[in-house]
Amino acid sequence: MPEAPWWAFEIPQSRERAIEMALESRWLKDEDQTKVAGIVEAHFQQLFEEKSGGFRPLWITDCRELLVTWET
Repeated sequence: MPEAPWWAFEIPQSRERAIEMALESRWLKDEDQTKVAGIVEAHFQQLFEEKSGGFRPLWITDCRELLVTWET
């Protein structure tokens, strides 16, 4: 496919960037940022796996692109 899929992301390189990434949600209200940041920090080991090159979010599963075509 010519473009990167919508779910593609770069693995955060630092713990701080990983927490920022977890907070970048359109579902999270601005007034809840501090509370949720504390929760993510407290449960960091359950939310991220440290890999060479960064921290992989464990809640994001592998996705694959599929192009379906047919003749009319």
